[in-house]
Amino acid sequence: MAMEKYENLTAIIAENLVYYRKKAQMTQLQLAEKLNYSDKSISKWERGEGVPDIFILAQLAKLYGLTVNDFIATRKKERVANLFMPKVLITLLSIGLAWLVATIIFSIIEIIALKDTIIYKNAWLMFIYAIPISFIILIIFNDIYFKRIYNMFATSALCWTLALALFLTLRHLENMYLIFVAVVPLQILIILFYTLLCKKRKKN
Repeated sequence: MAMEKYENLTAIIAENLVYYRKKAQMTQLQLAEKLNYSDKSISKWERGEGVPDIFILAQLAKLYGLTVNDFIATRKKERVANLFMPKVLITLLSIGLAWLVATIIFSIIEIIALKDTIIYKNAWLMFIYAIPISFIILIIFNDIYFKRIYNMFATSALCWTLALALFLTLRHLENMYLIFVAVVPLQILIILFYTLLCKKRKKN
């Protein structure tokens, strides 16, 4: 029974250690440097494989502006308002605004541009360029509101749609299809970058 209570207390302390460290926006390495401990010790405590002594808990409490009791007490789950849908709507509204601008520009060209001119014939490209612009907006809002790992897909789509827009704009040039070949190594770099970024965040 005593062992069970000890394990429960260890789990509570571990959960609180992780919560308050992340709330302070610090990595395990940064916290270890402030405490003059190894990051392996921090990782061990946060996994519940051990608990810091009272001296370390006092240091942590001072660092975070808490009390020692905050680490050993069951933390009340914070009620977070469901802001998912408003965030999605704001993102979609911003993307819709980009398409509205493209439509306005297209309409103006159709009205004032002379027929048989290059501008008039290529007015439809406004909608093609609205696609990569939409992905740029999506990347920005995803970085603010959602999980950044999703930006791997948005960034990939941005590269390919931008290549498509440039290809259609300069389609009269010879070998313009090679622009898609150039995107291939860029796509590989994007995948590697976000994979490494994801692993780094899981470690912290």
